Amino acid sequence: MEAIDQSKTTEWWVLIGDQESGPHSYLEMIRMLQNGELFDYNYIWSGHMEAWTPLAKVEDFSKDRLLRLLQHDKEIAQAFKPRKSPRVSKKVELFGHNDERFFTGYTVDLGANGALVFLEDPLLQPGHRLTLHFRSSKDLQNSFNASAEVLRKNFSEKKLTVRSGLHYAIKFLQVQPQGLRLLNELVEAASKVKK
Repeated sequence: MEAIDQSKTTEWWVLIGDQESGPHSYLEMIRMLQNGELFDYNYIWSGHMEAWTPLAKVEDFSKDRLLRLLQHDKEIAQAFKPRKSPRVSKKVELFGHNDERFFTGYTVDLGANGALVFLEDPLLQPGHRLTLHFRSSKDLQNSFNASAEVLRKNFSEKKLTVRSGLHYAIKFLQVQPQGLRLLNELVEAASKVKK
């Protein structure tokens, strides 16, 4: 717990494009992440670091660390926006477009309001609007369409090409009624299994 408390007093600087800002508290950094002002691929620095480093590679902001903080630190936990609806881990094949390019992919997890998806297009950015077609499968009885917006783009160290895939967090803007019903059924079935 001592290391967690130490990071709360650390001052952080952020580099977005060629603009440097700071110092920011750890709590401010989490709020910036939650509000879509800071992303995994933005470079950050603090006095204990040797060089500017992508946020995704800094241990203080690892997913495991953030999960521990959510469980043990009420102040930090309150900085996280609660999810509007539960999600379920399901792989559902999909294809879509952003009015410029077509791509294929699949869901990692999904719910009525959004999903974590793997899309074979590394060029999508937060704020891009997508039209998606979710394909029927053993878990999804019927196919459906949805419009969505990219919220986050996960950092990758691999060399990206036009065919590389990346994980994106998306929120649904509009889902066909049958799709919304299917998504709610998937989540409900998963919650019954957990009980």
